[in-house]
Amino acid sequence: MNSIYKKDAYIEILATTNATQTFDYYPFLMCIFTCTIIMREFSVKIYDVRQKKINVRFSPNVASIDCTGFVSSEDLTEIYIGCKNLIQKIKTDYRDFYQKDLQIDNASFMAEIWGHLVAYRIALWMKKNIKISLMQRFADFVAFRSGVIDCGETKVDTNRWFWDIIGWMFFGR
Repeated sequence: MNSIYKKDAYIEILATTNATQTFDYYPFLMCIFTCTIIMREFSVKIYDVRQKKINVRFSPNVASIDCTGFVSSEDLTEIYIGCKNLIQKIKTDYRDFYQKDLQIDNASFMAEIWGHLVAYRIALWMKKNIKISLMQRFADFVAFRSGVIDCGETKVDTNRWFWDIIGWMFFGR
């Protein structure tokens, strides 16, 4: 298994008030008075899944799987096939990095990955085959939202309950 760990940090700026035209003229000053800066630590690992490289970003309580580099049906099919092994590797590496288990059931984890990949595949198909502007924008939105799969624990992922039910129905029996 080829893999690369990259430990890094990023800054997230949260606006605390609504920006006005003043922000356009004095961005630096407005930023000082209207933003809060939060530092968060994360790690990135590259996995080989059936000879396809997938980036996974780990942060507390979340593993984000980036599938945006995969645009062919064949590539996405390889991810489906290697999904169980990918989940095991992600959970093991999460435990190694944070010294605690990622509290996501395997069936729920698989349901979320598959659900996002199905939506991503449909969006890519729409982009390629439906040349209506409104549908193209919709497909862009769906591809953007489904290409990176943020799998979080119940306390941080508001739709974990949905994936738990789908996972139980399709993968948990």
